[in-house]
Amino acid sequence: MISKLTHALKNFIYGATTYDYVIDLMHKQFLHECLFQAAIFGDRYGIPTSNYYRLRLLPLLMKKFPLFDREILREKDLLEKL
Repeated sequence: MISKLTHALKNFIYGATTYDYVIDLMHKQFLHECLFQAAIFGDRYGIPTSNYYRLRLLPLLMKKFPLFDREILREKDLLEKL
């Protein structure tokens, strides 16, 4: 009973203080990874780049291609930034 109450209290304090920061940080990390993806594999998106190391990074980033494709090719609006 006390451990459940302690766990609930920890979750409440975490949600009230740092949860928004963590979510914002994860979103910014994803956007930086998208920029990295576009810089390395820009040919997939119509950005002319040439990089020797992209062949070495290809197996590591292959799983994330659908997420990056969806984010980079998504139509963006100027009001989303506000």
